[in-house]
Amino acid sequence: MKVFLSYTVRDGFINEGLLGVIEKKLKNVCDIYIDALHNKSTSPQDEVISQLKSSDAVIQIVTPLINESRWASLEVKVAEENKLPTYLVNYIDSKPEHLISCLVDVIKSNKRLQATTNRCTICTTGASTNHGTNPALAGCA
Repeated sequence: MKVFLSYTVRDGFINEGLLGVIEKKLKNVCDIYIDALHNKSTSPQDEVISQLKSSDAVIQIVTPLINESRWASLEVKVAEENKLPTYLVNYIDSKPEHLISCLVDVIKSNKRLQATTNRCTICTTGASTNHGTNPALAGCA
């Protein structure tokens, strides 16, 4: 399963160090594409769109300035246009370990379920909200 990770580094919550840890922890769970780590193309914007369209699912890490990122917004739009399951994982009040645990839970849940185009929000603060028909994503303890 190929997963495209969408994020912004604008607000300081996400950085290359954390992205490296995420990649290391998830590489045994899925084929994860992380632009800052994997994009070596001479046409980086085209590579992002290509990788996105060839993914099975998109996970966007929601931080305070995610909505100010043109690219993050475009990534979700392209995912929706291509009917890719899109999951929003909040990362504002939690520790990196909890974020990674939640990402793993989302990926494992998506592997078990039939694909859905519903956008689900998984909160990393302990409480979870499922905005769709995806009962396995009701929590990420």
